[in-house]
Amino acid sequence: MRTSISSTLAAGGALLALAGCVALPPAGGGTSTEAVEPAPVIPRWDLLADDIARRLANKTRAWPADAPAIHVVPSGASAFHLGLRSLLVTRLRERGVAVAVEPTGVELRVETQLLQSPGSRRAQLLVSTSLENDGRYLARTSDLFAVPAENVSLYLAPEPVSATVLPLVER
Repeated sequence: MRTSISSTLAAGGALLALAGCVALPPAGGGTSTEAVEPAPVIPRWDLLADDIARRLANKTRAWPADAPAIHVVPSGASAFHLGLRSLLVTRLRERGVAVAVEPTGVELRVETQLLQSPGSRRAQLLVSTSLENDGRYLARTSDLFAVPAENVSLYLAPEPVSATVLPLVER
């Protein structure tokens, strides 16, 4: 079964990966002669989830009916990660994609990286989506979005809570 799923998606995965990638500007500020367009502002989270679900539903239409369901792997504890995962599971089900509660061997990972420049009024969020099976990428997309400075905290993991244990003293 794994070979069947991998074979079915091998060609489609390459097209999906190419279609969803956004070129990043050259490292170190770059001196490219090409003008670099600013990243679009991140859409509402539900629109982003719907876009990911649409792409994935289109690619999995050719899967055999008895193919394993997709497990959407939790990827972080920020408000964005929690909200996006919840919306993504819902949007996938609405599009008829089989989604598993527990791991099945077919995993959908959504990874993000917040890119900030000192003094900038905006940050950029790199959102990469990978469909994986048996240690291989079946499909992958990467998109870059601008994030207004006032919303940056939504994309960061919460700070760990620290506690101090004090000895109990009897009087």
